Amino acid sequence: MALQASVKDDTSFEPKPVGLRRQVSKDEEVISDSSSTSRASGSHGQKVEIRVRHIAAMLGVPEFVYGQPLVHKGAAVREVGDGILLCGVSGAIIQVKSRSRNEGRIDSPEQANRWILKHIERAVRQGRGSKRTIEAHRRAGNPLAVTPVRAMTISASTRFDSEVLLTEDCTHWPTIVVVDHPKNPQVNVPEYPDAFCISLNDWRRLNEHLRSINFLLRYILTALSGRPAKDVRIGCEAERYSSFIATEAKHLSEEIGTERASAFGILPDMKAVSIYRDLIESTWGPNDESLGLPIGDYTDILDFLDDVPVAVQSYTGYWLIYQREQLLGLRRRVSGLTIIVNRPLIYMVDFFDNCPNKKEWLAMLWGLTAVRSMEWRSYKKEESNTLGVGVRVMNDGSEEYSFILIRPGISLPDSLVRQTQWIFGEMDARLLQARQPRVGRNERCPCGSQKKFKRCHGAIR
Repeated sequence: MALQASVKDDTSFEPKPVGLRRQVSKDEEVISDSSSTSRASGSHGQKVEIRVRHIAAMLGVPEFVYGQPLVHKGAAVREVGDGILLCGVSGAIIQVKSRSRNEGRIDSPEQANRWILKHIERAVRQGRGSKRTIEAHRRAGNPLAVTPVRAMTISASTRFDSEVLLTEDCTHWPTIVVVDHPKNPQVNVPEYPDAFCISLNDWRRLNEHLRSINFLLRYILTALSGRPAKDVRIGCEAERYSSFIATEAKHLSEEIGTERASAFGILPDMKAVSIYRDLIESTWGPNDESLGLPIGDYTDILDFLDDVPVAVQSYTGYWLIYQREQLLGLRRRVSGLTIIVNRPLIYMVDFFDNCPNKKEWLAMLWGLTAVRSMEWRSYKKEESNTLGVGVRVMNDGSEEYSFILIRPGISLPDSLVRQTQWIFGEMDARLLQARQPRVGRNERCPCGSQKKFKRCHGAIR
């Protein structure tokens, strides 16, 4: 049964309530940042820097938003940039310029325009300097380390395990210049080939609509390439955004079908999006104290889940809701497969009492994910990662998440394939439906008993 996602007909570029993790007011910072002073003692500029990172982390993925790397110069310690976005080899330097309210509110329109243009130019220079510093350390064999926003609130030992070394060439990274002025004027800025300029208000609205660090970086690179036009005024990001979503919707219609792609750019029902984003939240592990996964697999899983437009997040959220409803109705294990931008997502959910043995549960999830990956590869004739998500509903109502990432090139013994397809069905990748495999009476029973089918499950039938 295909479940269609109903989305709100709202294409405006206006702020909406945030229903994910925690709703954050305009003047509130709830993520502590080890590279900045505390909220109580920090300057206005430092607070805005934290807010800029906080917006991207809360509405995107906090593991892909990093604090500033630190550089020692003699006895002094210098921050490099105001933050970093990093997804695989793609990244960006964040530079923030903020005018205090007391000073900015008495600026005339001309003074506000001059202040913005002056500080944008300064931020662009600083961004280029930050990239030179990062690159110099990389080439010297002493790459700088950065800590994701997620890990800044946990113990020092776990935070150290979460650090990422900047070992990739960053010279091609764009600089994101976020400007905050109390009067939020609309200003025509010069064209910088390597800098994306945006107001703080529009930064928040843009992240509310994209809800993906991968798509945020793609949006920025698209803007800098001239598609849509570069000459957009600060404070008027809606003009550039509307052009971007038209281009992306056309691309998505080729990838996932016109019906689902047409919703791209519409801020969908946040209930469905929040259900999808629970998957991202649950990769971290229990109690926000450990990753629960090897760091390589962890970031690859996050990249798999983050590189999805918000319309597809909503669609997938409704699909997950449907799987849960099936579990409540059948009271036994439910599994399914959906495709998110040409990548298979496997979902298996059951009650703890039905499968209390954790090793058996993980073995089933691994086998199901691996076989579905093989079936999808055979159908599409191309390689892609496949993600398996297992959810056990515990007796106290809590949920235990498990993740299996199957990379291309895996080979499986025929016995495992037959046994898994006997349990979960053989997937018709074109229809995304499972059917019971056909077994000859004199063939070995796929259950693994080594008996002929007619003397095992065939006799039961």
